[in-house]
Amino acid sequence: MRKLFDAKLAKELDVLTQDTYGIQGMVLMERAALILAEQVEKEMSSPQDAVLCICSSGNNGGDGIACARILLEKGYAVSILMAGNESKATNENRKQLETAKRCGVNVLTECRLKEYDILVDALFGIGLSRKVEGTYADLITKINQSGRKVIAADIPSGIDASTGKVWGVAVQADVTVTFGTEKLGHVLYPGRDYCGRMVVGDIGFPKKAVDQIATPYFTYELEDYTEKMPKRPSYSNKGTFGRVLVIAGSREMFGAAYLAAKAAYRMGAGLVKVLTEESNVPILKGKLPEALVASYSSQFYRNPEQEKQILSHLNWASVVLIGPGIGMGEEAKRLMELVLSSVHVPIVVDADGINLLGRFAELQLPENAVITPHLMEMSRLIGREVPDIRENLIQAAKETARNKRICVVLKDACTIVTDGEQIYLNNGGNSGLATGGSGDVLAGIVAGLIAQKMTPFEAACLGTGLHAAAADAALGEGKQSEYSLMAGDILETLTTLGGKHEIILPGMGRH
Repeated sequence: MRKLFDAKLAKELDVLTQDTYGIQGMVLMERAALILAEQVEKEMSSPQDAVLCICSSGNNGGDGIACARILLEKGYAVSILMAGNESKATNENRKQLETAKRCGVNVLTECRLKEYDILVDALFGIGLSRKVEGTYADLITKINQSGRKVIAADIPSGIDASTGKVWGVAVQADVTVTFGTEKLGHVLYPGRDYCGRMVVGDIGFPKKAVDQIATPYFTYELEDYTEKMPKRPSYSNKGTFGRVLVIAGSREMFGAAYLAAKAAYRMGAGLVKVLTEESNVPILKGKLPEALVASYSSQFYRNPEQEKQILSHLNWASVVLIGPGIGMGEEAKRLMELVLSSVHVPIVVDADGINLLGRFAELQLPENAVITPHLMEMSRLIGREVPDIRENLIQAAKETARNKRICVVLKDACTIVTDGEQIYLNNGGNSGLATGGSGDVLAGIVAGLIAQKMTPFEAACLGTGLHAAAADAALGEGKQSEYSLMAGDILETLTTLGGKHEIILPGMGRH
């Protein structure tokens, strides 16, 4: 598990390191500059490459100035372009500039960027909180138009470190070298697209200091997937691993039910039962013989006996997944009413189930339910426009989870999972996930994990990570591309190895 920091928490860590642990700012700056210089060396195509460190008057500029001095001492051709007002420089920046000049670094106030092979962006660090305008905006535009390799110090200038927002214009980096901790702006879009390849450098923040900062933000490493999977005792039976009831599909629409049910099985659920409209039964039995299949007929809500049968299916389950493909008609609404009024086990609500919650205020979720909306479904649920939600992903998910006392999986290019307090950000996956049925698979994965006694929040975090990593694994050599990836491919790679990423579930070997 890897901690993530917003700008405020990153600043707190910096202050704590200096004031409590006695590691001075100049020491941290030197460490940052060393790591930055090492990365510049790695990115050179030739020792003769000319490097330009583009610096402002803040501490981020100080990192760039020190980087230039270090590179000069190693014999490289390097200059500094001072874009900031030297009279407003921080103490560390001023000292670094004085030292650089004494060491012979060429300091410029204007130059042609195309005369250099590598540009180091050290204009603005993580403290930026207003629109970039004027000469700074012009300079960033020129950096982006230069055609040169760009290495950003800490975060590309113009990106908000807490939200990933672009403050008017931002540097498009090929590589971003961040110092000590990864920030939210590196993970959230659009900031993530501006960072290029990420490198996290250890500049000497004490582990105790990092642990002392209580950040609610985190993400998983690939090894976390195996470690966090529910354990499977050898002395067990199908009842040991839970019973998932998937209420999905509508008349002659079986795909969502099939994908969600198979995903629950792929995650290790002991038994999966699909409750669907009666026309889907024959094809589901043929496509997924492992599943139990039950049905309801049109206007079942007018038949007390059918409702009693549905209640018996609800009582059978240890977790209920409702919503994929059920439609928005009277049958779907009544199914939601029965689930919400009768079920005393965890509930996962996806797709049409979320839309029904948004349309009918009387449908109220129990505590600890899990919802898995994409942005449009979230908009319908909470009454906010999609652009507003997109600009404030974490806030929208956190407030909804806290107000409703549920777990929210807000699906986007960077998916947010929160219980109102803890906030998991999934930075895996690829554009191939933007395909029909992908969300049904995710909902089934989460339900399958809950069935094995994971808490709803734990299952939602792990399930989201596995879902994205499986999509990445599907892009392995000889397998799918981001264009061809389909939801069924994600199901297959949940249990195999593929591409750059590994999915290894407990008890399975490498193959």
